[in-house]
Amino acid sequence: MSGAHRQVGRPVALLVLLMMGVLAVVLLARPGEDAATAPSADPAGSSTAPPSVLSTPAEEEFCAGFRKLAAAQSEYAAAPDARAVELLRDAADELVGLGVPETMTLPARGGYHTVLEGIYASIGMSLDRSAVGALDEPGANDDAAFSSYLSQYCPA
Repeated sequence: MSGAHRQVGRPVALLVLLMMGVLAVVLLARPGEDAATAPSADPAGSSTAPPSVLSTPAEEEFCAGFRKLAAAQSEYAAAPDARAVELLRDAADELVGLGVPETMTLPARGGYHTVLEGIYASIGMSLDRSAVGALDEPGANDDAAFSSYLSQYCPA
């Protein structure tokens, strides 16, 4: 493996590990209430994220949105106050609204949904699998497929 390839691989692996670690923190730190009984973060009372129109952004645009979400998630994990909840929800809503690149496979979309659903659940909301074009039932390799997608298209 060349030195240049190894240098790119490490940041990608670190980004994937960071996202998985932050997701674990968010899931473990969330209150014991379920999404159906959790108070809504939306003043209008909605406890479901807006559905995506499933546009097809370029990978660079998707990755920039995903990095913004990762930053908002880190801030929320550090201090889960009302401002952090708002920033996290806004970043997640923007990313869902952006759509999914054509290059993201169905299994990767399932893993992407797992990440987003964990984020929304941490703030008392939910996200339908169809909002990101994922199949109705999760697959055994969805999370690995999404990690692989991030490694290939969203290098750190």
